[in-house]
Amino acid sequence: MDDNNNSCVYGLRHQARCVAPVLGSTDRNIFLLGTVGVTGDNEVHLLEYDDDQNQIYNASFPHPNEIWSISAVPNHRDLFFTCYSVATPVKQDMRSALWKITGDDWSNLRSKKNANNSQLEPIMTLDSKHTEGAISNLLLDPNSEPNKIVAVDNSNLHIYSLSQGLSKAMLGNTIKVPKTKSYEKISSGSWNVHSSSQVGVTIERDVRFYDIRTMSESHHISNAHGIQTRCLDFNPNKPYQVVTGGDDCKIKFWDIRNPSTHTLELKQHTHWVYCVLFNPFHDQLVLSSSSDCQVNLNNIFSISSANHHDENSTEDIDSNKENVSPKTTQSDGLVSVFDQHEDSVYSCAWSPADPWVFLSLSYDGRAVVNNVPRDEKYKILL
Repeated sequence: MDDNNNSCVYGLRHQARCVAPVLGSTDRNIFLLGTVGVTGDNEVHLLEYDDDQNQIYNASFPHPNEIWSISAVPNHRDLFFTCYSVATPVKQDMRSALWKITGDDWSNLRSKKNANNSQLEPIMTLDSKHTEGAISNLLLDPNSEPNKIVAVDNSNLHIYSLSQGLSKAMLGNTIKVPKTKSYEKISSGSWNVHSSSQVGVTIERDVRFYDIRTMSESHHISNAHGIQTRCLDFNPNKPYQVVTGGDDCKIKFWDIRNPSTHTLELKQHTHWVYCVLFNPFHDQLVLSSSSDCQVNLNNIFSISSANHHDENSTEDIDSNKENVSPKTTQSDGLVSVFDQHEDSVYSCAWSPADPWVFLSLSYDGRAVVNNVPRDEKYKILL
């Protein structure tokens, strides 16, 4: 616990890259984290943050392989997918499996006895024969019981149909994502919260959007970032608006109906941007993390759903300048810089239960839970 910053710190035994909110938990701040330790004794950590006590409760479960991404199944507290590496005599393959947390009352993390009696049960493993042996990420519709998932490999989107009990997955169609350089691959992806069939992926400098029903590209942002585009998120409150981050240290906002130019740009990080996320409740709050060891929280009111005026101008913001809309007293700007990490911050996540709570995870296995500053919270609510 960090009393000065009102944050909580949790240390993992191994290095780590991925965190996911437990979407099925709408009344408690619960997150899943996965480790990438080279010794083989990796773990899945289940963390609950109690904001009343400002304390973290946890349970951990052995996982046989390095975990490179983790995805909670919507509407379920005890089901999640991991993408993990498997060593073969020839190369390192990337595969994915669905897991269930079983045992005693695992959900009561404050009871160490119950939590320690729980374990992971493998439910199914995705067929990887046609995925180049490189499933790096899974995309799930966050709004419904999953009947389809999209498995992302180096250059393809593989669409699997799930059985009703989630015990089987059958590979259906595959969308091949075009590349301009043979060595480049898909770096990230996201499911559109406003659509049951649209996903977006970042590849090289571009962002491409696909309709998995028609198997066709719906939108395309060329050269979104000057080097590599690393991350993508859809605005939960405004259709067609997305945010991206890249190796040019920038964060950019886009209306994908007009992909020729960004709507707004932030120039605040000093190294690669690995993660950028809209707040799931208040889309004017935008969280970002970077290999500069920092987590930034911005209030981007001018193009958010909270601003009911029509804003179409393109603006640039840096850390020393605020963008003030002439139609409102609220302004765009950097709210806080959280610097409790000492290594690259690969991932962050908003709580599905509390719009003011978020967790960030750095490569050295340091997980930090923070809150939106009280003044900013009241500014938004009042």
